[in-house]
Amino acid sequence: MFDLYFSTKTKKNGTGLGLYISKTIINRHFKGEIKASNVDNGLEITISLPKTNI
Repeated sequence: MFDLYFSTKTKKNGTGLGLYISKTIINRHFKGEIKASNVDNGLEITISLPKTNI
């Protein structure tokens, strides 16, 4: 799901970049992680970022 060009849409309606780019930004720039889990009514996305002092 987080792979480059992964999409459940038809070729003309989706590029498959959204979740890949989101994961890349969260991992590389914020040193965090993004996870997906199946829940009763659909999908749950969890984003974890390290706490830093500002």
